Amino acid sequence: MRDLHNRTVLGAAVKPATLATTSLDGTAAPSDLGDYQSAEVIYEAGVHAGTGTATPRLLESDDGTTWGTVGTADLLGTLAPITGTTDDVIVQKVGYVGNKRYIAPQWTDSGTATIPVSATVILGRPRHIGT
Repeated sequence: MRDLHNRTVLGAAVKPATLATTSLDGTAAPSDLGDYQSAEVIYEAGVHAGTGTATPRLLESDDGTTWGTVGTADLLGTLAPITGTTDDVIVQKVGYVGNKRYIAPQWTDSGTATIPVSATVILGRPRHIGT
């Protein structure tokens, strides 16, 4: 059966917001992977104004308290910073193949960039499927 709808769930997300200073981080609440065997994270950025850089990254944790940046060996795909001014919407995605229980997408900003961003976690392959 080609049923992706009943085999995925949306995890935490970075709600659409505008990063405008280096003191503002767009970080989602943690997504708990305890009941899921896969995760995909979608990052979106809108029209970029200013001269700074907006950087997407993925955080991971064993306990939901102590966080670190996911290494490239635990990502399927790559995340690239968005620099300068662009007139396009940019979408990036990565899969998480690490072994930590929690993940959280994050956007950080440096310089004088002003950019609307969001991120969404999609959890898949549930360990238990209800009837």
